[in-house]
Amino acid sequence: NDAIREFADNFSSEKIVNEFHTYITEVEGTNYLQVARINTLEIFSKKDSKSILWDLITLPDVIIELRTPVEYTYYIDLKGKWDITLNKADSSLVIIAPSIQYNNPAIDISKLEITEKKTSFIRDIDQVKEDLRRELTQKLKISADKKISTIREIARDEVKSYFTNWIIHFYREQNYIN
Repeated sequence: NDAIREFADNFSSEKIVNEFHTYITEVEGTNYLQVARINTLEIFSKKDSKSILWDLITLPDVIIELRTPVEYTYYIDLKGKWDITLNKADSSLVIIAPSIQYNNPAIDISKLEITEKKTSFIRDIDQVKEDLRRELTQKLKISADKKISTIREIARDEVKSYFTNWIIHFYREQNYIN
């Protein structure tokens, strides 16, 4: 039994080598105040219809669905145009911040799913999948832009909190307040 077990253990071998290389191509400082983050599950589908022979023969449709978790982050550029006005009557500040911007949406590739909802053996399903993958970045940017209205009030609160804390810290350092 021991000889059989040793033979079986040595019958096959496996060697796995994992490598990871990174090359920094650019380092740049930013002066952004991140004001909001949204985590979503995005679902995109693509229906590809095709006909041949001058539209005389309609081929079966292909429908592909892509699902992926996406993180959207929104920020205010601190180097952008700010309009800050002191209202002496009530000792308040009116702050008009630069426009809200967003980073490239971050896809969780490990959870990306592509599903064939409707297929046909006479159609190039892989091409439809590739087209949808290729369109994904632009679709996510459109989605990020549409979500600005969702985070606008949160962004205002974050800018207010940032300036309130900054002003209090500044006046404490100058010993104007305790």
